[in-house]
Amino acid sequence: MEKFITAAEGLPLHHFLTNSWILFRLLMLCFVAVLIDLFDGLRTAKALKERIHSHKLRVTMGKIIEYWSVVLLAFLVDCVGCLHPAYALPYVSMIVTIGVLLIEGKSMIEHARRRKSRTAKLPAVLREIAEFLGDAEIKGLLTEMARRKLEESETLTEQ
Repeated sequence: MEKFITAAEGLPLHHFLTNSWILFRLLMLCFVAVLIDLFDGLRTAKALKERIHSHKLRVTMGKIIEYWSVVLLAFLVDCVGCLHPAYALPYVSMIVTIGVLLIEGKSMIEHARRRKSRTAKLPAVLREIAEFLGDAEIKGLLTEMARRKLEESETLTEQ
């Protein structure tokens, strides 16, 4: 019968180093996934001729911090699991990281749908019509209609 590792015996150093190295790689995977999503979002904004706001870049930094926090919490669960000899790898951290990668992958699919959507070109067309007409009230009305139409199309693509 296998015995449990007691707190007095501690964990073998190689086990700790292996799990720490795996944790580092998982955190880097999350970081790279968020960066890829950021660049994909920037490409989408450029294709749709949208302004790029610093708020979106701050949101990206917030996402990285949130994802790392969740992975680190999962690693704490793995640390408790490591007290049992059969628990060799940080399984919970790996599962959480796969979840992060799936979330970022879904985000990139949404970006691709926005780029391919015909309604995404509508604001630019309406802006050109408004500039041609020259009336400020018509410009505002057409811009508002375009914004609503774009929001509706984004809501439909999310469903």
